[in-house]
Amino acid sequence: MANIRSHSADSTFLKRVGFDTFDNKDASDFSLTLKAKHKDYSYTRRSRTFLCGTDQNDYSEFALEWLIDELVDDGDEIVCLRVVDKDSKMSSDSSMQERLYRQEARKLLNEIIEKNDEDKAISIVLEFAVGKVHDTIQRMVSHPIPLQL
Repeated sequence: MANIRSHSADSTFLKRVGFDTFDNKDASDFSLTLKAKHKDYSYTRRSRTFLCGTDQNDYSEFALEWLIDELVDDGDEIVCLRVVDKDSKMSSDSSMQERLYRQEARKLLNEIIEKNDEDKAISIVLEFAVGKVHDTIQRMVSHPIPLQL
């Protein structure tokens, strides 16, 4: 049975973009931050931030869905980290690669927003990076994103 959502990603979430998110150029080949806040989102003293690594495996999808359904409340923020190993099969044209990575990141952000089927007033930050998975995750955990008030 299909979920009927009472909102669309375009009308309920306000999107913001920032580029070049990691200051260590050796940590990744390309990085991008996408942000979306529910129109009713408001940061308070009780707001919490959750970090969730995500990849294309089913267990990753289940973990993100569980986080949104069971742990996250109005006013909370989810930081999703997707690290992609550089695909050697892609064109050597770096501007083409970056365009494809940006498209993939925007698609992933929309998929994350759609998982919020209870229409919770949350903030979502997607950290999308291309590089060595282990090094990039370690770097992300060592240098968390400052809260946006």
